[in-house]
Amino acid sequence: MTHDIRELQNISVCPNIVRLTLKKVGLRAFTKIRKPKTFTTPLKQRLDLAVKYREWTIDNWKKVIWSDETKVYQYRSDGRVWDGKRKKNK
Repeated sequence: MTHDIRELQNISVCPNIVRLTLKKVGLRAFTKIRKPKTFTTPLKQRLDLAVKYREWTIDNWKKVIWSDETKVYQYRSDGRVWDGKRKKNK
């Protein structure tokens, strides 16, 4: 958020000041709950793949190039997703 403020307003802001200000106006931060991924590949195709490679040894699997397709950001986190929510009035 401080990076966005710096880009839009051309001013430098301390992250702690931003947090304190948001808290003062009643906003609190929380992490979003990750939902389990749904598999779109049909069960039959996954079973066929498992049957096809069931005889492979560890040496065969070492020759496979694994890719987790992770995005890497220079300025923003790709890990936790934060959101803001106002406190409920009691």
